[in-house]
Amino acid sequence: MIAIRIFRDLILDLGIFSSIFIIGLGIKKRKDYYIKYVLAFFLCFTFRILYTYVLIPNVLEDFRIALNILGTILRFSLTSFVLYFIYNTKIKNLVFISTIGYTFDHISIKLFQLFFRIIFSEMFSSYYSLIFLFLIQILLLFFLYLAHKNSAKYPFEIKTRRVIVLLAIVLSFISFFDYDYMFSLIGSSQKVMIYSCLFAALFSTLILALELTFINDSVSDYKLENARKELSTEYEKRIMQEEVVESLNMKAHDLKHQIYNLDDENYKNELKDLVDKYESLYETGNRVLDIIISEKDKVCKENEIYFSFIVDGKQISFMKESDIYSLFGNILDNAIESCLNISDKSKRIISLKLIRNGYFIKVHEENYFDGKIERNGGSLKTTKNNELGHGFGTRSIVKIVDEYGGSTSFSTRDNLFMLDIIIPL
Repeated sequence: MIAIRIFRDLILDLGIFSSIFIIGLGIKKRKDYYIKYVLAFFLCFTFRILYTYVLIPNVLEDFRIALNILGTILRFSLTSFVLYFIYNTKIKNLVFISTIGYTFDHISIKLFQLFFRIIFSEMFSSYYSLIFLFLIQILLLFFLYLAHKNSAKYPFEIKTRRVIVLLAIVLSFISFFDYDYMFSLIGSSQKVMIYSCLFAALFSTLILALELTFINDSVSDYKLENARKELSTEYEKRIMQEEVVESLNMKAHDLKHQIYNLDDENYKNELKDLVDKYESLYETGNRVLDIIISEKDKVCKENEIYFSFIVDGKQISFMKESDIYSLFGNILDNAIESCLNISDKSKRIISLKLIRNGYFIKVHEENYFDGKIERNGGSLKTTKNNELGHGFGTRSIVKIVDEYGGSTSFSTRDNLFMLDIIIPL
């Protein structure tokens, strides 16, 4: 009988420390975390066994209920104390996660009492009761993990007032609904005990839900504060970049004027090219797209083509770099080639837009062309028989978009060519 009760207490203490382990996933750990965790468990379990089966039996019957309540308080205090050597967080947070462990323990023991010590009292002394208790623990731990997994990777900071209130509620509630203490107050009526255990289990579940809500609130505050810091850092970085760019632009502007005063024509042209290259650098939020746009913009300037774009390169970070280069390289190459065939330089215009719209990436490109565009299989060509991208460019665009589950459409209006791409996120 005593051996079964000791095994029962072992399972209950395993439940306490397992629930604390789940709740503490996001808390910073101290050195030798796992070793200390195992040692802390055995220390608390040893204290429970010595207090319950050595000290209490040697005390007068009248004092046993009080000692049981005192034992719960001492075990809770010891658990909070040993957690200090395991987790690197404030004491109030350690007390808080201890309340979760003992709330979890209370739920499991009341369900155990409800089914075995009351309804199936003849099986309490059997090992079947231990198997059932173990299954209850596993099931409750599974639900606890599901409820906490979204917050498990974040640290939390519980307000002191909330910890004090929870501590008072948990310890007083667990002490009052101590099994033997209830028997002394309301008697041993089976019906009354069933309702009492059921109420205790439900109320403990509500306390646990409240504790998890406190964690979620704290995690939300943590995320919000981090988001504010990131925005502040990004804003300061942006201001610094703008100041640097403005300063460099002024230097580049001054340098341009100084270049024309140089006597060496070769050196003058070399410096001018360097300044032009600097001025053609863009930041779209995507390194590959920066290179493409800078490269094609240089070609456009050399051929008197007006190139405008609104591009959010961060939105295509999920694409392979080779696909980005091929897709946008072909789009702009085709547009540039089309513009080069226009004799009216005022219509040498290319417009590119890349934006996110809901759960889709939208790409829209426009450029003028000379003649009429006809479809020839997967390629496009003008009536002047100048295939756009030699046919391979447009086929490559369609192929890449298809690989990402998107769609491509080509359309014309008067002498304006339009390309539209939609890619789902």
